Amino acid sequence: MPVANDASRTRQNFHKVVAASAIYAVQVFLTSFWALIYLVHLWTTKVCFTFKHVSNYLDPVFLDKLFREHN
Repeated sequence: MPVANDASRTRQNFHKVVAASAIYAVQVFLTSFWALIYLVHLWTTKVCFTFKHVSNYLDPVFLDKLFREHN
């Protein structure tokens, strides 16, 4: 009888370890996922602002206005 109890206890401990490992893996994945989303958001925001800034200088109306002011 004690053998069955030891086996049951070992199985329960194994299940606890597997569950704890799964929870930890999900936490690490979600943390990495949200960090990646945040970095992509920052990068795309910076690119959009940079593109808008550059496109303002390439805008023909802006260039024409700039040219007329300096000549």
